Amino acid sequence: MEKENCNICQIPRAYAHCGICKCALCKSCEHFQEPDKFLFLELVPEELKLIHYCPDCFDVQIVPAQTKYEETMERAKKINIFFILDKNLPRLLKKANNPIRIQNCKDRDETILRLGFKAAELGFNSVIKVDVSATQIRNITHQKSNWSGTGVPADIDETKYFLV
Repeated sequence: MEKENCNICQIPRAYAHCGICKCALCKSCEHFQEPDKFLFLELVPEELKLIHYCPDCFDVQIVPAQTKYEETMERAKKINIFFILDKNLPRLLKKANNPIRIQNCKDRDETILRLGFKAAELGFNSVIKVDVSATQIRNITHQKSNWSGTGVPADIDETKYFLV
């Protein structure tokens, strides 16, 4: 049985096909994408859920999406979080109309980071009125926590609030 030729290097050792253009690829020519690379996106486009990519499709479709995702993640890590019990809220420049809700997280930190990620996606620099809670799920011999949180994305004047 003869193997299919790789569309990139033309060597007869293709083992996979590009998820987008369906061209044959060998292991050395393919770009592999981890299935959970875009874990914090609420709706992951179908082309980002695939695993095998040719170099052209990877450069055109995946690299820009990865860059945008990583930039949003960096902004999410710098989002200001103000909990519901905080008395001294800064003056708000702009506030979202609807609160954001995050559910089914494994711990408190992930819940807060997901709230920050969602706020960063929407273009805000803070999340106010944050309320994070855990629900205990018990099996006969196993127990785990299911974390959820809500908050309102907002913009604050960081230069006035964080005077050193």
